[in-house]
Amino acid sequence: MSTTIKVAIIGTGPTAENHIVRQKRHSIFSPVNIFGKDVKRRRFLAEKHDLKEASTLDECLNDKAIDAVDISTVNNRHFAYALRALQSEKMVIVEKPAAFSLKEVDCLSQESLKRKIPVIVVLQKRYNWTFSKVLEGVEAGKFGKFIYGTSTSFLPRPNSYYSSKYKNNKKLSGGGALIYQGIHDFDLILQLVGSVSHINGRLQNGYHQMEVEDTAYVELNCLEGGKQVFCSSTNPNLPGRVTNELYFERANVRYSDFDLTIHMNERSADSEFTLGYLHRKRLQILRKFRGDYSNILQESADIFHGRIEHSRCSIETTRNTHRLIEDMYSIDKI
Repeated sequence: MSTTIKVAIIGTGPTAENHIVRQKRHSIFSPVNIFGKDVKRRRFLAEKHDLKEASTLDECLNDKAIDAVDISTVNNRHFAYALRALQSEKMVIVEKPAAFSLKEVDCLSQESLKRKIPVIVVLQKRYNWTFSKVLEGVEAGKFGKFIYGTSTSFLPRPNSYYSSKYKNNKKLSGGGALIYQGIHDFDLILQLVGSVSHINGRLQNGYHQMEVEDTAYVELNCLEGGKQVFCSSTNPNLPGRVTNELYFERANVRYSDFDLTIHMNERSADSEFTLGYLHRKRLQILRKFRGDYSNILQESADIFHGRIEHSRCSIETTRNTHRLIEDMYSIDKI
């Protein structure tokens, strides 16, 4: 078997091009062909990056040289394209959200397991160093029972951001701030607070007037009694920041993409550990602590070549995240 993984790119937007560039830099991945609905953009990317242009999805997937498919289209095509790629016996890397419903996620999971072909969702924040340290403490039982937490995911967007129907239309986008921006941090929180027994909340437009929400308030009641409050917003009047503060029986934890403070309530050699001082250093120094698409590629390569069996971003591990987002959208509507 060749060590090179040859990839079909499905999508023609900025994310698709970023994936092409990152794959070309990787020692194992090699993008080979490209398909997308935007013919002009597809042709441009094919010429710019020396890719074979596929005029149809079938032409793209039927290429026998292809080992994997990278899907970064508009949200409403993720599921259908991922399923078609699986049925063509190709490993799948798909942007979030992988689907709009739990039924669709389960369909991909079952197809993946049946064919023994992985589907890996681009949830790169799962590789963040700060989050990984918190998860390590939770799984080891170091912090004790979860009691209460608050999270904010403020990613301001101007009105022009929502000019596309693929971002302002519920049927095409799947939703607004929660599924489009907040999904990364919502996904991380769900891995820290334990099983959720009940979800409640409110969707609203605090600034943008459109069909999908620009702000989502979510309350998670946990099976063991804890409560987590999560807010995701693209309101441009808010500061751009992502913060999480969690209270456990034996520890208080604050973390973001770049900062981490763990304060143990009991006397311990680890009574206070902080990465916060790094925030004062230059951003490029901090980048090594943040997960990105290169982590997705490396783990995909390790699975493809049999070095590991499972990815931390495999489709089956995203079931809870997709389920609770679907539940939230069923509870409240704009």
